[in-house]
Amino acid sequence: MTAPDFRKNSSGYDTNFGASRFYGFGAALTRVTGDVALDRSYRGGIILFDSSSGGTITLPANLPAGFNVSVIQINAGQATIAPGAGAVLQSQQGFTKTAGQWAMLGVVAHDSGVFTLVGNGA
Repeated sequence: MTAPDFRKNSSGYDTNFGASRFYGFGAALTRVTGDVALDRSYRGGIILFDSSSGGTITLPANLPAGFNVSVIQINAGQATIAPGAGAVLQSQQGFTKTAGQWAMLGVVAHDSGVFTLVGNGA
């Protein structure tokens, strides 16, 4: 299996899995340094949360079923995942933040505006 190749391009970073079994899969990497409200352009991507003091990633109610994004905390500040007005955020463990540096969370909309949060949270 070929190791992933992380390449920087004009819009951020892309992940290329080359000839591995994930061939043809790519995920845009977006560096975020503070509060942000997501939109459809983040779908299927990876957010590199790079803040020393933390911030909030808001999930608007208008994101469709199937929307998904991953969040990796790459600095000391935790990323808080929050539902916007009319949205619902569910987590089996009840967490809403990344657990610490290098923690990763996944967010999936299983219905329009209804999100499930999984991963290494606090």
